[in-house]
Amino acid sequence: MLARWSAVLGIFCFSVCAQAQTRTLAVYPGEIRTLDGVAAHSLQVELQRVLTPAGINVAMQPAGRSSGNDEFQLLVVGAFQGDCSVDTLARVRPVALRSGPLADASVSQGQVLPYFRVDCDRLVRTLTPALQRLDVPMREALLGRAIARVMAHEIYHIVAQTTAHAESGIGKTVLSIADLTANTFDLNPDSLRRMQPALCPNPSVSPAIPAAAFVTATRR
Repeated sequence: MLARWSAVLGIFCFSVCAQAQTRTLAVYPGEIRTLDGVAAHSLQVELQRVLTPAGINVAMQPAGRSSGNDEFQLLVVGAFQGDCSVDTLARVRPVALRSGPLADASVSQGQVLPYFRVDCDRLVRTLTPALQRLDVPMREALLGRAIARVMAHEIYHIVAQTTAHAESGIGKTVLSIADLTANTFDLNPDSLRRMQPALCPNPSVSPAIPAAAFVTATRR
């Protein structure tokens, strides 16, 4: 009987911990005037897919909307710079890879603030070799996927409160074009552990080490 009750208690504790780890993240991306509806939908679907294993439900908030009576456990504010349109690529000259960050997060006195920035101009130029052979709807879907992944990289830094990068997955320092456009690409287990709330700590999580909280790209 004691063993039976111990098993039930263990299941109950696991359930409570799992529920505690499910949080709603309000994302205020700001105005993205040149982002097509297909790209915007792709972005939202992919961002939710990537963050679900971290126990995060994404609530995208329209520009200019206040939180009102909504209750969010997490909140991030974004800014998109440049042109997010991929309708015409003929005038776009591919950017030299590794020449600068695709996105970054704000860091102050070692603390990662809930603000991120995505450089659409640089991201579109980086993706141009992969986009040129596609029709416009496919370009937009692929762009939305890529934006979601660089956003997820910054959200990883913000939620985990670390400037450390992962050895693999979305949390790693450098993302390739293949990483940005592949059918699936995810946060690795270590990144997911870092993003868990303090209520269910994991002693195997290593401490943060100083590193730049931004993501760049490589060709492969």
